[in-house]
Amino acid sequence: MSKATAKLFTPQPNVSRVIKLFEQELGSPLFERTSKGLKLTAYGKSIYSYAENILKNVNLITDTNSISSNNNFYVATYPSNIMSWLLVELYQKHPGMIFSHQQGTVG
Repeated sequence: MSKATAKLFTPQPNVSRVIKLFEQELGSPLFERTSKGLKLTAYGKSIYSYAENILKNVNLITDTNSISSNNNFYVATYPSNIMSWLLVELYQKHPGMIFSHQQGTVG
């Protein structure tokens, strides 16, 4: 918890309150509280995975300005054999473009 409070620049009670409110809103605990601290529950791990995907997509959205101005192309997809073929074909048609592909899963 101390690492979270340091990164968020807020006291521990604020972090605890936000976590508790979020758990109440979701209707399930995200953390298992132990004498050693907090440990993600299975449900918490799945929510964490979803949050990572959301943050990746936010980064892709905020980077859209650089796509047109810097000749970069960013794409995130689910695992797919056809994506590699499509990206190679796109690269061959636009050899000066810089491609970035992120692959992820849900769950």
